[in-house]
Amino acid sequence: MAPVILQGRVLVGSAAAYCIANIAWWLQPSLIHEVMVRYDVGEAAGGLVASVEMTTIALSAALFGKLLDKLSLLRIATIGAVVTLSGAAWSMTIQDYDLLLISRPLTGFGEGAMLAAASASLANFREPDRAYGIINIAAILFCSAAVFSLPLTAGYFNLEYIVFPTIFAGIAVLSLLIPLLSGTADQGRVRSTPAALPAHGIFSLKLVTLVIAVFIVSLGAGAMWSFYYLLGDMAGLGEGEIHNAVGMAALVSVFGALSATLVGARFGRLLPLTLGVLILIVAINTMSHWHHPLAFRLGAAFNVVGMYFLVPYFLGYAADQDPSGRDAAITAGAFLLTGAVGPYLGGYIIENFGAASMGWIVLIANSFSWYLFLTIDRSLKKGAALPV
Repeated sequence: MAPVILQGRVLVGSAAAYCIANIAWWLQPSLIHEVMVRYDVGEAAGGLVASVEMTTIALSAALFGKLLDKLSLLRIATIGAVVTLSGAAWSMTIQDYDLLLISRPLTGFGEGAMLAAASASLANFREPDRAYGIINIAAILFCSAAVFSLPLTAGYFNLEYIVFPTIFAGIAVLSLLIPLLSGTADQGRVRSTPAALPAHGIFSLKLVTLVIAVFIVSLGAGAMWSFYYLLGDMAGLGEGEIHNAVGMAALVSVFGALSATLVGARFGRLLPLTLGVLILIVAINTMSHWHHPLAFRLGAAFNVVGMYFLVPYFLGYAADQDPSGRDAAITAGAFLLTGAVGPYLGGYIIENFGAASMGWIVLIANSFSWYLFLTIDRSLKKGAALPV
């Protein structure tokens, strides 16, 4: 991997873009709940709003990942900022549910551009795992502040619905930092040298294996995250207590990203990744099998701690496979795609088979994903590429 010195301004710009890409995902429980109340729709319709946005983010990240050799990171992020702000502003004014289903994909398209720019900008860093850990810390702290601010902002401004204004305000502030992405190598382009082209095709077995492994692991955690309010209610907590538990879980997840930043790849990636997968299995089984306030609080916290401990290693594998940043952009999109599938999958399983079934499903699915990561790790260590 071509080494690139960790440039502070690029890191700040990347963190800002990454926060914009993640803010809707972090506010998803509150967003779904508010959509259901405001537009008088059911769980499926509320989840659909989040699903179409997250799907568009993933598709947009893949699209801009393919355009990294044609557009500078700054141009991609600028497109993202303009489109995201437009969609977020429109969402604040909409009174009709059907129009909301149009505005959220528009917002998601811009968020996907932000995600691609942020993920690709760090792929050539000397220690990408730590760099990805840092921008995840920034996203966790910023988005946790947004989660905690919701009831305070609503009370201060005497507003009943505050999620979409909060998203718009966050995007507007962070967009001011996007010009810092112009500090990347080669006047803002992702490649430091002409040789740093994508290492393989977009449908290579190497990239597909990584995307599937990341998607499966993230899906279980995302499905549980989407229904924290339902799980908290099952555990006997009131709405205010659930909101505090969700906010606290979001805040403590910084320890996951911080741990990944401190540890980096000094012990390789497979060992910390194994630990993260085990944390998710235990956390999700705790929430799904033990309906008790303490079990919910602990499970909710460790679910996101484990998830954000894993994300830097997901992207670290992508960076090693492809220093151009294309794989990282697509892998990051696969992670957020779980926000599209998770609400429906989690809702369907919990409603038809009970919450306990989620624990067993995650145990089996995460074990399979760990095996896929094992094959990826061995391939990278041996320097033997999977078939392209």
